[in-house]
Amino acid sequence: MTSHSVGHSAEAAESRDEAVLLQSVTLTFRTGEDVGSRDAESLQNGAERVAMLRGDVVKLGDPTPERDLLCIDDHVDAYLTCFAKAEASIGEAFNFCAGERLTVRALAEKVRDMTGFRNQILWDTIPRRPLDIQVLYGDPTKAKSVLGWEAKVNLNEGLRRTIDFWRKKLAGPERATRTTTT
Repeated sequence: MTSHSVGHSAEAAESRDEAVLLQSVTLTFRTGEDVGSRDAESLQNGAERVAMLRGDVVKLGDPTPERDLLCIDDHVDAYLTCFAKAEASIGEAFNFCAGERLTVRALAEKVRDMTGFRNQILWDTIPRRPLDIQVLYGDPTKAKSVLGWEAKVNLNEGLRRTIDFWRKKLAGPERATRTTTT
């Protein structure tokens, strides 16, 4: 599975029980049954996204953008809800989101705390892109009132699943036994 800024593949829907994707323009955690199974390069590319688990220095850009993160399980559920309630969905626009904003810094600190990371986070080491959006979050009220949809996986649970997944992937066949703290 690949991570996308907008939309997901059918593969994501098929493996949604195994996959967790928390999206952000700045930070993306990518997991999925096929990550690392195709070849060593796939695992390496994915592993670069989990520098905190490896204890590496983490280089990030601007810590101040605000984001609203949604677990892929909830994202896929939003699509399925639209299909199931097509008459109410067609021609409408909905915000499928958690409705909670948090800064990139707060997200990095949360991941740091959950992983026990002790190394440095170096901010402003990645140049700002010209079209970066400073504040990106939504209001899911219409999705709930019209479709009955709301996010079910909170940020801490989604991060815990993602971190646990990557710990196991990085540990190899012997599998990591350390669990994530919330």
